[in-house]
Amino acid sequence: MHPMFDRLVALLDARSASYRVLMHDAEGQSARVAEIRGTEPGQGAKAMLCSLKGQAGPYALVILPGDQKLDMKKVGAALGGKKSRAGEGRNRHGTDRVPDRRHPSFCFR
Repeated sequence: MHPMFDRLVALLDARSASYRVLMHDAEGQSARVAEIRGTEPGQGAKAMLCSLKGQAGPYALVILPGDQKLDMKKVGAALGGKKSRAGEGRNRHGTDRVPDRRHPSFCFR
């Protein structure tokens, strides 16, 4: 498992929280993930590693509700440019701290 997953589970256990772990293959669409989990898309979150279009950096890890669309122009402006693009994690950007679609998901029911 991922170290962040282990930390989250330890926190929930320490607080005697009621939860369930659902294991499933990586899926690229929030609606499909929600279907697998039996939740609504807005209950989960999606994370996208973005950079300025046509440049190698800077980067922004944008996390938003699963039922929301990302405004690439707003992300680009926040990064000091015009428009951003979503990348493929460390494979495309050479980063080693943000796993490509391998983050523990967490949603409230």
